[in-house]
Amino acid sequence: MKLKVPNEIRVGGHVYSIALSNDLKDSDCNAAVNHRLKVIVINTDRPESQKIEGLGHELIHIVNHVYNCNLEEDDVRRLSEGLFQVFSQLGIEVDWSAVPVKEWIFP
Repeated sequence: MKLKVPNEIRVGGHVYSIALSNDLKDSDCNAAVNHRLKVIVINTDRPESQKIEGLGHELIHIVNHVYNCNLEEDDVRRLSEGLFQVFSQLGIEVDWSAVPVKEWIFP
């Protein structure tokens, strides 16, 4: 089964854009979120598994931020790895074709 990642996603009435970028290549991050700019950046320099887990990780951060869940970073990490494992076992593949590639310095 294919999951097509959109170029933007709504969480609690807030719209976050999603982009692929190599701007994070010198970082140890698979992805990053900027709540002020409402953007998720996925590191193109990572293997597919880390891109998928990174997207889930940042989405959990957004849910945590918007709904004030008070999750700690370790909680987010465990949840994103667990969800990634479930998606992998279900055979879900990710289609990034709708997500633009951006070349910028992530603020």
